[in-house]
Amino acid sequence: MGAGMGGMSGNLLSECVDAIGPNSTPEQLVDAALAAEVTNPLTGQPITVSQQLAQDKIPVTEKFHRDLVESIFTDVPAGGDAAFASAACQVPGWDIRNGSFVYMFGPIPSNAADHDRVAKTPHLLRGFGRQQCSGRSGDPKRWDQEEHALKTTIDEARADPEAYKRSQLAETDEYIANGGKFLATSPLAADPVFLAIVKDSRERLNAEPAQETVKRLEAAFAISQQLPFEHQCPQFRHGVPTLGREKPFEWAEGFGGAQPESISLASTASSSVSDITWQSWGQPRAIGHGVTFHGVDEPKSEIFVIAFDLGDCDGHPAYRKVVRTSDPDEFDPGDATDVCPE
Repeated sequence: MGAGMGGMSGNLLSECVDAIGPNSTPEQLVDAALAAEVTNPLTGQPITVSQQLAQDKIPVTEKFHRDLVESIFTDVPAGGDAAFASAACQVPGWDIRNGSFVYMFGPIPSNAADHDRVAKTPHLLRGFGRQQCSGRSGDPKRWDQEEHALKTTIDEARADPEAYKRSQLAETDEYIANGGKFLATSPLAADPVFLAIVKDSRERLNAEPAQETVKRLEAAFAISQQLPFEHQCPQFRHGVPTLGREKPFEWAEGFGGAQPESISLASTASSSVSDITWQSWGQPRAIGHGVTFHGVDEPKSEIFVIAFDLGDCDGHPAYRKVVRTSDPDEFDPGDATDVCPE
């Protein structure tokens, strides 16, 4: 599995089915990813991701499918998937990688047909964005380091596009040379079709203006580092705090995101607050107004939730303490719950 450099037509997607409709379910995202088309590196012929995985001795069993479904990032605001796809489809010059978020095969020359194929496949483009959210959620420190490195590369490429293009050509030439040596010494194990695709991609790169090469890099940054966090997982945007960590303790629910609509501090019904609307989120103290209830036969009562102690939690800004109170102007900080415990 891997990602690589590809030629780029610069065309916008002609159709974008993922830009409308409700958020996708994890099952829909996984099914679309496994059914996506990938080029067999041995034959150059199209097969599905599932078939390619089986060929690579990774059978798509029920457990494999279930694990993929469980790995999908799900804390997406209403309409977030469609908003991401709509924005992504409007980014000119982005590389369509052959396959899906489950299996990416590259490099491959991107063209209008590749763009249309992805744009016309329901749930496929959304899956790429969700995967970025999963990566940021799972290892925020590594993600931030990679983002910083990519930003540095973009700055250098903008400063000297020709030098950046030369560096990309040099990397591709080295890859081709190593592939040729492997093909000569291990003809049965090598992938001659894949090597031919790399050479074709290299020719496309060489023919395009250096500014276009930089635009592809900028587009890749927009798709992978900006748009998912604007639309599918805004809680991970830099400077936007979450409410503690996702699972601060065993019974907690509704934490780890920005402005949650409901939270639960324990397993009892009376610990839950629902229908929360927030004010001053991002300020040192955020005030939420919601309702809670104490039993089946008892009416719901209004309650305030105060989030404070804004600081660092797992590498990103978060409110580290929360307290419920009937009066937002008077509450005891000592009664607060630590939702980012050490």
